[in-house]
Amino acid sequence: MAPIMNLNESEPKERMSALLHSTDEYLKKGKLDEALETVRSVYRYDKNNMYARAFEERILAMTAERNGKQIPGIIEDQIIPPVEDNGTPKGNGPGKGDDDKRRESQEKKGNELELKAREAAIIERQTEYENTYQKLLHENRENTETIQQTQSSKELQSSHEILVDKMKIEYTKQINEIQKRSDDNEKEILSRAAVKYKSRSIEAYKSILLALDDHQIESKGLLHSLRTILDVSDEESQKLLRSVKLQTYITALRKAWEDGRIEEDEQLIINNLRFHYEISDEENDSLVKQVKIDLGIPDNDAMILVIDDNPDILLFCDYALRKTYNNVKTAESAAAALDIIAKQMPSLIVCDIMMPEVSGFQFRDNIINGSYGEEIKSIPFMFISACDDDYMKNIASKQGISKYLAKPISKETLESAVIEMLMKKDPTIWANA
Repeated sequence: MAPIMNLNESEPKERMSALLHSTDEYLKKGKLDEALETVRSVYRYDKNNMYARAFEERILAMTAERNGKQIPGIIEDQIIPPVEDNGTPKGNGPGKGDDDKRRESQEKKGNELELKAREAAIIERQTEYENTYQKLLHENRENTETIQQTQSSKELQSSHEILVDKMKIEYTKQINEIQKRSDDNEKEILSRAAVKYKSRSIEAYKSILLALDDHQIESKGLLHSLRTILDVSDEESQKLLRSVKLQTYITALRKAWEDGRIEEDEQLIINNLRFHYEISDEENDSLVKQVKIDLGIPDNDAMILVIDDNPDILLFCDYALRKTYNNVKTAESAAAALDIIAKQMPSLIVCDIMMPEVSGFQFRDNIINGSYGEEIKSIPFMFISACDDDYMKNIASKQGISKYLAKPISKETLESAVIEMLMKKDPTIWANA
């Protein structure tokens, strides 16, 4: 029974807090039934209380583990409806978690039907084996009566007993196999339920972290209580905290860059966040780059390397791109390009095809084969060429080139192609946020 507490003069939040505290005390003492009854009393005041639901799922999981049975779902009809402050029941309209409750109820019903079907199958198989056993006994008796004239009664009895023993062994073996399959299925259901419970706990913990402010997140006592309630390990907590910090930092970056440029006061805020969330320079550069890509903002700091043996083409490309990009490099050969790459890795390589000594195709092949190192393999690469025919384009396509511009090239065409190539995402850190 839930403890009787003198809470008549307390506010609903204080009542729920006291009930949750009592639940925790019962858990520490191993009184799971009393803990379950106490935590369900919280629903009188808030039927969607996150802490109560977390406690309830944990108690049910512990109960199932203690009893060695399937983890039951939350019993919807045992949840006491919430009441107003004056004690009158609240309305029974659809709540925020009605869809979740309906799904849980359907899953519970499905699990119950599955167990009943398995039990029915076992009974059916047992009946089938029993009928077969009786049928064989009957046939054996008939055979015994037929050959009584040629065998002694002792031999008949011995033959009959051997047959009965064989059938008993086979019958027991098949029943054991059915029971083993039933046990394996039940373990699988328990395993799925445990995984689902863990996933919900992690999701709830991350949602709570996102709702907390920095001061609350730094409170070790609060986070320890949340981890205990939701059964989250220290390692899982650290990973989730890091994810939440990155997500918060990305949100701040989006807001700072939404107008296409970042103001001085906004940059100060970003710098403070970087220091507070321990964002490295490498992480910051990657995140800023991806935020700009998402917002459609050209990366002004991107280094564009243009390779062409024609000086006039190089002058034109430098002129067309330098208005947007602060770091445009040009090279008249592959060898000159490698000297530039050795000093700074480019963000994009724009390369001619028909060049002396090393052609654009050969230069690209050397990159793919790792002749110039591993890092350059991931650099976006596009061709510009006076050869506008399908044969050349097919060779470029086989080398993994998706952008091929035929000379002469307009300023707008070149700018558009460069933006498109730079906008391709590299989800190295992005995926961890």
